[in-house]
Amino acid sequence: MIRERRLENAFLFLIPLALLAIFLLDVLGPFGPGTSVLYVPMILLVSKVLPQPAVVYMGVCCAVFTFASFMLSSVEGFDSMNAEQFASILIAIAATTYLSFGLARPRNPPAE
Repeated sequence: MIRERRLENAFLFLIPLALLAIFLLDVLGPFGPGTSVLYVPMILLVSKVLPQPAVVYMGVCCAVFTFASFMLSSVEGFDSMNAEQFASILIAIAATTYLSFGLARPRNPPAE
């Protein structure tokens, strides 16, 4: 119980840092707009550690970061992301979130 709580606290610290790193890599990195797909493993990781509402929240956060990256890609100096890439990445994030919701722990686990 205590170990699980420490793991959750560590993830609550590391997940925003990882999201920020992926976003910066997506916007500023030399790899192109496909880097947004790295949000998918983050959703899967959250589904294994945190409860179900956190999976939905993570999916929404990843979609918002992808949208922000899409909007920034129209600014000169950034790699451009076309609408088809944006849509396919959002579909991947939505599908992963939907499927991971069932893998996540229930919010209130049954008493033992």
